[in-house]
Amino acid sequence: WHPLFEKLQGHSGSITSLAVSDSGNLVATGGSDKNIILWEVSDSDVNKITLTGHTNAVNSLEFTKD
Repeated sequence: WHPLFEKLQGHSGSITSLAVSDSGNLVATGGSDKNIILWEVSDSDVNKITLTGHTNAVNSLEFTKD
């Protein structure tokens, strides 16, 4: 458990999906609030980008190699 994960706050509802990149430094969460949040995790900080505009809860996420 990395202490920076305590900073992963941003969804207004439940997290319904989660994906971790192969490198481990990018995490995506999807929520019942119809948002996806991309979390860039480093040794000292967490940055986030919120993607809005989905019409339903985000129930599935996946990182691909391409």
